[in-house]
Amino acid sequence: MSNQKIALVTGATSGIGLEIAGGLIRQGFTVLGVGRRQSALNQIQEQFPEHFVPQLADLSDLEQVKALAKSYPFERLDVLIHNAGGANGSRQVGPQGFELTWVVNYLSPFLLTKLLEPQLRKSSSARIIHLASTAHYHGKLDWGNLQAERGYFILKAYAQSKLAQVMHTLYLSKKWNASKDPKIYAVHPGVVKTHIGSKNSAGWMGAIWNAITLFKGISVQEGADNSLWLSTLPEDQLPASGSYFHRRKITKPSAAARNEADTTRLFQETEELLERFLL
Repeated sequence: MSNQKIALVTGATSGIGLEIAGGLIRQGFTVLGVGRRQSALNQIQEQFPEHFVPQLADLSDLEQVKALAKSYPFERLDVLIHNAGGANGSRQVGPQGFELTWVVNYLSPFLLTKLLEPQLRKSSSARIIHLASTAHYHGKLDWGNLQAERGYFILKAYAQSKLAQVMHTLYLSKKWNASKDPKIYAVHPGVVKTHIGSKNSAGWMGAIWNAITLFKGISVQEGADNSLWLSTLPEDQLPASGSYFHRRKITKPSAAARNEADTTRLFQETEELLERFLL
């Protein structure tokens, strides 16, 4: 285990996450895969009994995110992939009262990164990968309404959460030392044939989402490519930390994501919001 790379992949039981987990294992990694269904985790472990470590956790519950980090079984972590995500047709809240899209797409990855930072720093070439989205280009932070208590709309909530994810990536890349600290990236996997939006969206919105993925969607293999590529690049070939990728090409994030005053404010407000989970 000492020389074997270790990765943690959220949302590892289906879609892009499953493809990433399998791809990393085939390239010699041990993968701690996080999912909400024990039966699905068990099936993957049966397929990769020596290299897949199942971890049951619901990332809509921040207490479970904290427990996940506390129970992490290895001394170091080489790759942390925030793949789990969601979108909801109507406003829903998690156990702590936070809006679910905001929790799963932004707060949980933020908290998990913070809690696993000591293990990441023990790796000689640690990297963190957010599966973001071009939806962030349409996102806008509604500072007085980040929990979407007023005027909830699925696409607005999703775009805001993905914008926050990219902003988190850019903030940490500037805060951390470029040569010594973990590298952090955001990738757009493409419009992939998964059920991220339609499974929680009834009626016409779910139908539209299904139509888009059916006619424009790429395969999960294509969607996983950016993440697998960045996870396995030799350290001396890694792009600059904070880079945003689409199809292995660095792409400029939105102007909103690059607003340093806003990224600093968001980071500070999020730390204050999550303070009780960091103790």
